Amino acid sequence: MKDVYVIDWGKQYSDLYRWVNGVRENIFPIKTELPNYCETEFYWKCTYEPNLTLKGTVNKREPTKLVSREPVYKDFKWKIVEKFKHPSKDKTLLLLTSIEPTGCYIVMGEKGVSDLPRQEYLEKQNLGKWNRNAINKHTMKDIPKEIISVFYDKDDNVLFGNRMTKGLVSYFYLDKQYSTDNKPIFLYSSITYDGKGNKACPDRDLIKEYKEINNYLTS
Repeated sequence: MKDVYVIDWGKQYSDLYRWVNGVRENIFPIKTELPNYCETEFYWKCTYEPNLTLKGTVNKREPTKLVSREPVYKDFKWKIVEKFKHPSKDKTLLLLTSIEPTGCYIVMGEKGVSDLPRQEYLEKQNLGKWNRNAINKHTMKDIPKEIISVFYDKDDNVLFGNRMTKGLVSYFYLDKQYSTDNKPIFLYSSITYDGKGNKACPDRDLIKEYKEINNYLTS
């Protein structure tokens, strides 16, 4: 089948299989035999640095610490391996495998891929620029979801009722290339009170200090 680019990672199904009584079973009705360690979680570039004590010496118990994680799989080009129906919804799904490097597999909604790279695809959609003063609760629904970006607050301690819990705090916005004044446009925020906080974040590179988020969105 043909080669494609992923244009909407929100259409990805992160889990490919589950374990039942010690036996690995595919979640989706695919025929391809998936290799071990084929999920996107194994295709991140991790950068480490020495984990120093207050005295400036390397911590013997944990000599290194993680300083950044980059989802390199998002830059891959993909090949369609299978096309199939969602087991419980009226949706068409695709099984994709990476071309270079090989070995990574994802299940993606059919509308999440294109023959064109993401930026070229967005440009050809003629998505246009938006006037911040014309955006309100009535016009918000007209903004294509493909151009809405998000940041996640590093502080995931949120108030739920009269107690604190972990929640994913999200800030949705339009980047400056989609704004008539060439500045980012803040759209809305949301909080997921799931007790997981940033552990539920789909892309840890988007987790920022609130001050950094605020400075960017008001610059």
